[in-house]
Amino acid sequence: MTNNDLVWDINQFNKKNRASRFIMSFENKICVYSHSVEQLYSNYSIFMPQQAERKAVILPNPSAYHDTFQLISNDAIYPTGLYIVAANPKNMNSKLNLAIPKKSNNHKKRYKLFSLDEGLDLINNKRPDDKPFLPVLIKGDLRELNSDTPCLHLHAINIDKLVISHHQSEDIKRVVLNNLSQLSMRV
Repeated sequence: MTNNDLVWDINQFNKKNRASRFIMSFENKICVYSHSVEQLYSNYSIFMPQQAERKAVILPNPSAYHDTFQLISNDAIYPTGLYIVAANPKNMNSKLNLAIPKKSNNHKKRYKLFSLDEGLDLINNKRPDDKPFLPVLIKGDLRELNSDTPCLHLHAINIDKLVISHHQSEDIKRVVLNNLSQLSMRV
């Protein structure tokens, strides 16, 4: 049985190769959530199979069953309105920025760019220490900021809505934050 939540279409992007390289650079750095099976994957590979025209296929590591979290309710996952964007869209290995929406009365959303680390610190400084920001990706989060720039919309886990043990919740927190810390190591 195919989990369609783990097959992402890249065909609609203006810069398909750039979008492909961008998403590949996040492999195992941001956990991926599947609504249909209510699972969170922290150890996975991203493939671009030749026979699957412009598709990114996320394959959980079958040998690392302990890195797949079960029973993660859809209610616990919410959209954030935050976007990760490469500082230099032509170099997908460049530093990352976090686009945070500005408060505005007009209907057009405006964003302020921060370095990824600075943006995450800003968000976490407004949160209780025991409830850090826990970003995850879902199908549809890979988008285009403009015709040249791919970006990732972030969803997040609300730990209070998880119907699992405290120990499991703590494991999820630890894994999500550990994986995310690898993004700050980029040049």
